[in-house]
Amino acid sequence: LLGDKTLWAAPMFQQTITSRVGQRFAAERTDGGLEICARLLALAPTREDRAKLAEGMDTGLQGNAVSGVPSELRKQMESLWGEAEPTPAIIRLGVRLGHPAALGVALDRLRNPKTPGADRKTFIELLAERREDSTIPVLLDLLRSEKTESMQLSLTNALQRFGDASIARTLLELAPAFPQKVRAAALAAMCSRPPWAHLLLESVAAGGVKKEQLTSANLLAIQSLQDAACDALLNKLWTQVKRSSAEKDAKIAQVRKLLGSGKGDANAGHELFKTSCAICHTLNKEGGKIGPDLSGYERDNLDFMLPAIADPNLAIREEFTAFTAVTRDGQTLTGFLAEQTPQSVTMRDLTGQKLLLSRADLKSLTASPVSLMPEGLLDVLSDQQIRDLFAYLTKK
Repeated sequence: LLGDKTLWAAPMFQQTITSRVGQRFAAERTDGGLEICARLLALAPTREDRAKLAEGMDTGLQGNAVSGVPSELRKQMESLWGEAEPTPAIIRLGVRLGHPAALGVALDRLRNPKTPGADRKTFIELLAERREDSTIPVLLDLLRSEKTESMQLSLTNALQRFGDASIARTLLELAPAFPQKVRAAALAAMCSRPPWAHLLLESVAAGGVKKEQLTSANLLAIQSLQDAACDALLNKLWTQVKRSSAEKDAKIAQVRKLLGSGKGDANAGHELFKTSCAICHTLNKEGGKIGPDLSGYERDNLDFMLPAIADPNLAIREEFTAFTAVTRDGQTLTGFLAEQTPQSVTMRDLTGQKLLLSRADLKSLTASPVSLMPEGLLDVLSDQQIRDLFAYLTKK
């Protein structure tokens, strides 16, 4: 059937079926499935058809590394590589199949600022997934030179999957100059591995990083590592990581009294919302999709709003349950499950970045009883800023 060239030229085949067929058999990860992939590449009548197959195969091979590549598939990959300038999908497929030239070409494309941003990000994601130690210097050099926030986030997200100590030192060095979102991602990455977290806490103790820059979520992440050296520094630097119920109740009463003692500026509160809340929540069609959309909530009901902010763990909607993944190389990651396949789990963090984890690399994956919304969000605001924020939140 697939020997009929007119079938390959049919619009439906061109638009969807070609890539899906490639994905379907590559995702099997069996010798038989990979041999079918080789036959498909041999049968495809044009380079464009083979490129579409490669795109689907690349998607199908995400996750666990391919343990063995049939000789016929290696032969077809070599033929595909030599036809013309390889497309990004062909390069990625080549890396996954161990083509000797593919990794070098992927790194060259990544270094080249003229490569489209979307393609550079897919190469970054692939390198994080494969975790080839030889790519660490390239990724670190790019992190030092990149100026765009989105690329800095992608690189930070990728680098955390490597356990090399030089990455932690570089993140600690660069974090002060990063934009707020990238700095938050860098600090979160440093809280995900015991040696990195210890380095971060030592910097806090020495005054290099201000205590106020670490959120309660960062502290809880370090605490969850269950590392004696980190715990000792935590106890030395912070008398208490998690607030008691009585302290939360006292904070609610304090804020309620504060809001009754003066008026806030909704315009100023809007700016505070954009910096403090909009990364996760949408209000008035503005903001992120990580947490619940606040537009339909009883925002003028302080009996609802105050406990929800002061104690975000009080009630967590099922669709916003966070998961904690512990990898076999000692990293602990917390985020939302964006996608699951038999080979991989994709997690999404508070910055909206996605991280694909091979199931073979996972030690455990469990639902977290703790909200990703950190406690103490109001502690860093002045009395007037709290009034301003609530003026905006309660505005109809």
